Amino acid sequence: MTSNLTRRLMALALVAVMAAPQLLLAATSSGIAFPQPHSAMFVSRDQEIQLGQQAAQEARKQYPVLPDNDPLTQYLRYVASRLVPNVPEPRYPYEFHMINQKDINAFALPGGPVFVNVGALQAADNEAEFAGVVAHEMSHVYMRHGAAMASKAMMAQLPLGVLGAVLGSGTGASLARIAGSLFANGLLLRYSRDAESEADAVGARLMYLAGWNPRAMADFFTKLEQEGGARGPQFLSDHPNPGNRAGAIQKLVATFPPRSSFQGDSSQFRQAKQIAMGRRPLTAEQVAQQQKQGGQGAIGQVTRDEIRPSDQMQALNHSAFTVSYPSNWKVSGDQNSGVTIFPEAGVSQSAIAYGVIINGYDPESRDLDGGLHELEAQLRQSNPDLRVVTSDENIRVNGVPGKSVEMIGPSPVTGPNNQPLRERDWMVAFQRGNGSLVYIVFISPENDFNALRPTYEKMLRSFKLKQ
Repeated sequence: MTSNLTRRLMALALVAVMAAPQLLLAATSSGIAFPQPHSAMFVSRDQEIQLGQQAAQEARKQYPVLPDNDPLTQYLRYVASRLVPNVPEPRYPYEFHMINQKDINAFALPGGPVFVNVGALQAADNEAEFAGVVAHEMSHVYMRHGAAMASKAMMAQLPLGVLGAVLGSGTGASLARIAGSLFANGLLLRYSRDAESEADAVGARLMYLAGWNPRAMADFFTKLEQEGGARGPQFLSDHPNPGNRAGAIQKLVATFPPRSSFQGDSSQFRQAKQIAMGRRPLTAEQVAQQQKQGGQGAIGQVTRDEIRPSDQMQALNHSAFTVSYPSNWKVSGDQNSGVTIFPEAGVSQSAIAYGVIINGYDPESRDLDGGLHELEAQLRQSNPDLRVVTSDENIRVNGVPGKSVEMIGPSPVTGPNNQPLRERDWMVAFQRGNGSLVYIVFISPENDFNALRPTYEKMLRSFKLKQ
């Protein structure tokens, strides 16, 4: 992840070198002692969590983050579930996300969010190597590297009056704006070697306590250096070798209580590795291109089984309408907002590739034809690649007149060549008594649209507008 945007996101996880040596906490019952996290005098723990959450929201908008129910995301969280209990209290609210990107990389944000590329799992030869990547990122969070740097940067760069105003407000949003400005201006671009050394040391402890051989973390980084050639993976650019990485970890592990054996590969790893190798995640260049095309989050390849609608329908009672939808699909929204109905595999955090959007629009024109044309223009303005491919057609649903039109544009779903597929959108609009519109958009990649059309037509027939 080499873009300026990535650097702004990852900036919250970058670190400053603290001059004072780190004191060790009291040894745990296992006999393993952890270093004291860095201090961050201008960023409280709650603000640190807010910073990370705000940055994580931006990451989910800009990168092809896999859904929570994706098997690779589930595997990442399985690995994390074994590491998190070994983090000393008080723990941050860790959360873990898998990015559908080929480049070998991962990053952590203050307060707990951790993002790992599919490429890191593809590159791991065993479970311990992948666990090492996760443990390393978790260690940046535990050590408060991002919060410490944000605090130090604010102290050094901000006028006292501005700093005082921020401290007086006590809001994470203000801190996020200031920290984001500092990072966007290139104050920091990557991890320091001292921070990497600390993350290696804490990560080795977490791995040991979870039952994985900590040397696998050093083995993975060494393998990346040997295989990377002159340029090397982006991971090593963002996570520079602190020097004799393998030797330092081996020396540290020698101080741990003896362990007769470490855990080998689990069945979960073997299954997740097989799935990962069958995927064709996006390259950094493809992700950057999709960001230029309007910031859509890529979803990657989706099978029809993953999005197949159930024949059983259930009702949604909205303040403006009622509609039935497949019982195995999800609903986002409430009775007074726009609603999205979708199969879980058909969405990312920032894009929908399969499903239905129902929303309202208040046009200047008070007739249905004029309102529809305004809505079409609004949609094309937000997505210049979208184009209308059919003439407006009159339609009547449960006695209410409406207008129907179809459009095509780029889909968040990629094909075998990792290029976006073409998407077909079928929009039907109705006019309410006050002149506003309620519109429905049925969405699918064009090659799957006909298979979903019977379900979409069934949903439309069930639609009843409340005047």
